[in-house]
Amino acid sequence: MYDLAVIGGGSAGLTAATIAGRVGARVLLADRESFGGDCLHHGCVPSKALIKCARVANTARRASEFGVSIGDVSVDFEAVMAHVNGAIATVGAGDSPEAIRAKGVDVAFGGARFLSSTRIVVGDVEYEAKRIIICTGSTAAIPPVEGLEETGYLDNVALFSLKRRPDRLLIIGGGPIGCEMGQAMSRLGSEVVIVQGRDLILPREDRDLAAMLQEELGKELEIIADAMVVSVERDGDLRRVFVEKDGERREIECDEILVATGRRPVVEGLDLENAGVEFDERGIRVDASLRTTAPNIWACGDCVGDLQFTHFAEAQARTAARNALFIGSSVFKEKVVPRVTFTDPELAHVGLTEEQARERGLEVEVYKFGYDELDRAVCEGETAGSAKVVCDRKGNILGASILGHVAGEAISEMVIAMKAGIRLQKLTGYIHAYPTMNRIVRRLGDRRFLDKGIGGFTRKVLGRF
Repeated sequence: MYDLAVIGGGSAGLTAATIAGRVGARVLLADRESFGGDCLHHGCVPSKALIKCARVANTARRASEFGVSIGDVSVDFEAVMAHVNGAIATVGAGDSPEAIRAKGVDVAFGGARFLSSTRIVVGDVEYEAKRIIICTGSTAAIPPVEGLEETGYLDNVALFSLKRRPDRLLIIGGGPIGCEMGQAMSRLGSEVVIVQGRDLILPREDRDLAAMLQEELGKELEIIADAMVVSVERDGDLRRVFVEKDGERREIECDEILVATGRRPVVEGLDLENAGVEFDERGIRVDASLRTTAPNIWACGDCVGDLQFTHFAEAQARTAARNALFIGSSVFKEKVVPRVTFTDPELAHVGLTEEQARERGLEVEVYKFGYDELDRAVCEGETAGSAKVVCDRKGNILGASILGHVAGEAISEMVIAMKAGIRLQKLTGYIHAYPTMNRIVRRLGDRRFLDKGIGGFTRKVLGRF
């Protein structure tokens, strides 16, 4: 009998199983076909590799802005996909069965299902474990559009299996995946249209910055906002998409349709009822310690229907593994969780947006600093974007959003400040190397320091003389 069985070999499952193996537990890690999960094979890794190829192509086209002439730029899509697959192979080497076994973890492949709360079947082999952690992840959510199933579409899995670049690509959904892949495919030579149901792309993000990003993306592709795809039909290799906006219907022809309308937890086929684990369409039900309705079973990652980020799943897995292996029960209560949409410019966020803070009735102060005022951004010709921070009347940071070049790196400083309780004006006292993009964080601190800190006090005093 195993001390712990982990079902699902994505980021959460790998984290939980590795922790168990390192502390000497007898642990089994089971997955349907391979380790690494959606992030490695069909998500984070291939998408960022594709984005890099697209960014190189765009930089080459912009060469003349910097006094460099390189002639016409062509894209070899087959070579692009070879780079993508190479990235998957290199990153995935650490998640191979051999690498996992070397960490003291037994592995098994095949669809897993429960026979009871302590017995599972993986493929045709039955295993028994005292405790179990479910980490089955999520899959693309497909909207009920008339004709979509019959016509055929791409999801995040099929996208990275393309052998040929589509000349015309229509994307349903203006969330992170739709925006990232839309811009990337446009830069690689596809004519791209994004159909977004809301009035702005990225509806979870700060509206001011989402609007700025929508304007930037609109320079490279077409965004039809506040619209919906009502039906799809196919004529040979041609697809016709019918879009409704403001009561009028428009027909758009394309070669491929990418569905990017969110994700849903993977819970089907597990026979969770046999283990006494309750679930619904939103995911597996867990308490604050990530324990399911079965006392010896925990669940974490996308399958519980919370934030669907690799780094969030890893954090949950650490708590789930601790609770499954040791006496006591740790509560998972992490609220300072950053996220990044890897468009160009990137949009990074942590905490509350201005809209969310005001909806909660909080008295807030808002400070902004534009990339066009940032020396390094000016030097590199990357002046599109702005940083925005929301704080309370004492300067405690409630949330921050950064739209700009490598914003995903700069947001980490805000995460640390929030976790450590560092007030916004205090950031002005930390020396940042010049010239770096991260100085935009210090400049936000400068804004509050001059407005409400000793700078504001000094102005008042000097104003009397």
